[in-house]
Amino acid sequence: MVHLEMDKKVIGGKYVKIEVDVENDVIKNAIISGDFFAFPIEEFEKFLNALKGIKFTVEEIESILEEYGKKIVFSGIGVDDLKEIFLQLLKK
Repeated sequence: MVHLEMDKKVIGGKYVKIEVDVENDVIKNAIISGDFFAFPIEEFEKFLNALKGIKFTVEEIESILEEYGKKIVFSGIGVDDLKEIFLQLLKK
């Protein structure tokens, strides 16, 4: 299993960090943390759970971000910030 992590300070000063554990190109665990807010928290938790078990590919990650980006209101970061970090992680 490979553990990948990356963080970013977005414009406006908010911080976000994404950590993923990947095994055989499948996300086994995902943690997204920082000093941002996500509402409702239940949808954010579903989003994190939805990442588990998907293939670690641009298409799969974009699909989950698109689905949950419509259900979650982020304050301090945007879905594009998360996408950018995931794309950087895919290059590692």
